[in-house]
Amino acid sequence: MYTSNRIPHYSGMYHEQIFYDNQVVAQILSDTDSSFWYVINGQTVSAGFRTVSDAKAALFPELEAMYE
Repeated sequence: MYTSNRIPHYSGMYHEQIFYDNQVVAQILSDTDSSFWYVINGQTVSAGFRTVSDAKAALFPELEAMYE
């Protein structure tokens, strides 16, 4: 099961950790230009999403292929 935790930043940037069975498997972050990107296991990076929802829509099929 996936869970997540948003980490508040005073700079206004977005940072969310995605967990699978209590282990961090991915993160969603924002750039200073308000685009979003994700990192899977510190290795796979994808960038240029306009919203968090767009980033998650691309991220979760990749995670499901890896973990389920």
